[in-house]
Amino acid sequence: MALFTIGGNGKSFSQSGISMRLTGDKAAIRKLQRMSGAIQRRLTRKAAHSAMRIARKKARSSVPVETGEMRRQLDIRTKSYTKSGVTVSVVGPRRTRSAASTDKLLKHASAFGPAQSARGQASLERRRSNAQKALKRVPANYFHLVELGTKRGVSATHFLERTLLRNHSAILNKFRSVLRRGILREAAKKG
Repeated sequence: MALFTIGGNGKSFSQSGISMRLTGDKAAIRKLQRMSGAIQRRLTRKAAHSAMRIARKKARSSVPVETGEMRRQLDIRTKSYTKSGVTVSVVGPRRTRSAASTDKLLKHASAFGPAQSARGQASLERRRSNAQKALKRVPANYFHLVELGTKRGVSATHFLERTLLRNHSAILNKFRSVLRRGILREAAKKG
């Protein structure tokens, strides 16, 4: 799982993934600190979620594909903790498969018509088999094995870790710009 952690009250919280401390534009930070806790949480949640969209998009393009189900299931979850003022945004697979995704796989598995040749028949069987496998798989149950590997047999891909490292500055820039825009908008409302 990829974590994007923003520490509240100027604190820095270290987790696996990207961790940041609010520094830089002192006037914007002062404006943010003068706002109520609910507004601070809403602004940081929005900024963290929009920044992690970059990570999700890039991770989807680099995820190893067997059936394509893990790529489709990658999603973002963002949570704010009120007492500590921490906002955490996580990129990882959804725990459940959506009904639309299941319907699409069922339709895909049954849509293959008769093959014209022996080679076409083999290809057709392989595609049907992959669609049936995807129905049985829930990416949340094996995501950690793809990302981190196992002691024997499966080597680690670290596709999500590499995605975060390669796009670190773009993610942080997106977070800063969305947060700054939100702070200025809220400050303008108050006058």
